[in-house]
Amino acid sequence: MTSAHPHTSSAQEPKAFWEKRYAESLSRSRGQAGRFLQAWVSGLKPQRVLELGCSTGDDSLWLAEQGWQVSAVDISEHAVQTAQRLAQEAGLAEQIAFLNCDLTQAFPDGQFELVCALYFQSPFDFPRLQILKTAASRIVSGGHLLIVTHASAPPWATHAEPEHVFPKAEEDWQELALPESQWQLLKLSVESRLAKGPQGQEAELEDNLIFARRL
Repeated sequence: MTSAHPHTSSAQEPKAFWEKRYAESLSRSRGQAGRFLQAWVSGLKPQRVLELGCSTGDDSLWLAEQGWQVSAVDISEHAVQTAQRLAQEAGLAEQIAFLNCDLTQAFPDGQFELVCALYFQSPFDFPRLQILKTAASRIVSGGHLLIVTHASAPPWATHAEPEHVFPKAEEDWQELALPESQWQLLKLSVESRLAKGPQGQEAELEDNLIFARRL
């Protein structure tokens, strides 16, 4: 891995937060891959993919099952350990390289035909757009960038601050500032989905979706 961003004195605070959040994940079973991932990636030729903020690996496992060679990164060591176990159980360990990495300090090497940033968000301030720009620079010609973000907090969220501002798809795309001569925007929209909370409560949530192709 290569250095991407300078170290900050508060770097351990986000890591501790996510380690605590995933501390109970080591015994969890596999979940479903995201529907936006399945909808937009199913038609692509499986090659090399990088997933930012892979959590416990549900999306990475689905990508590997489709034939992708997956590099997947998360700041939480607990999340990565869970993802590695699930990959072993599914017989997909050789197709996925899970990395425990703080992307504010380092970035994985390589080039990719696809980069996925699915709900790559945090209650802590971090250089999200700069990381996405770095990721976009690793996409080869003809490759794709898929970004999905929460447009608002779910009603059962306990960690979201009331004043927290969620990114808008249009603003993210503008701030990414990917050259029009090199990138084609294929989809930019707000999408609705039905979701279940930790206690089984249901709510209709809105997500931002960006899907682009490097020319």
